[in-house]
Amino acid sequence: NIVRGNSVIDDKEVDQYGNVWKDKFSKIINSGGFDIVIGNPPWQGVKPDVDEFFTPLKETNLLLATKFPNKKQKFSKLNDKQKESIIEECIKKKDILTLYEKYQDKYKIQMDYFGSTSKYSLQGKGDINLYKLFLEMSLQITHKKSLLGLIVPAGIYLDLGTEGLRQEIFV
Repeated sequence: NIVRGNSVIDDKEVDQYGNVWKDKFSKIINSGGFDIVIGNPPWQGVKPDVDEFFTPLKETNLLLATKFPNKKQKFSKLNDKQKESIIEECIKKKDILTLYEKYQDKYKIQMDYFGSTSKYSLQGKGDINLYKLFLEMSLQITHKKSLLGLIVPAGIYLDLGTEGLRQEIFV
């Protein structure tokens, strides 16, 4: 079965697309879990990213064209001072400021959720990363003899924040 939705959040107040595994797959979960999980989870942190928010805005691109008329400058390639200047100009528009605040709030709510739920006890220290959350959720919805195939970064072997996951997987 292919599931669309947020696989690592099961609270609809945190994410309207949250996936409650025990509701969607009660028979499978109640019988011990899935036999196999295959995936390619995103390798991104759960925190706001100015590049992600401001790069697609037409206002950002107009300002880039004005400030750098002879170059096809990308927002993500600017230095911090240049980015701050573009951001300050963009958020002078009330609608952009409102959207940016909502964007930041979405991540704050998610970070609070991941920091307060007992579902993710193997995350360790450091930034919250979606691949680690997805890996831990996959361990929760599978049984002990399941096959688990996930594409994860090499940091799984060495990062301090993945020690609990490594012990669960490799021991």
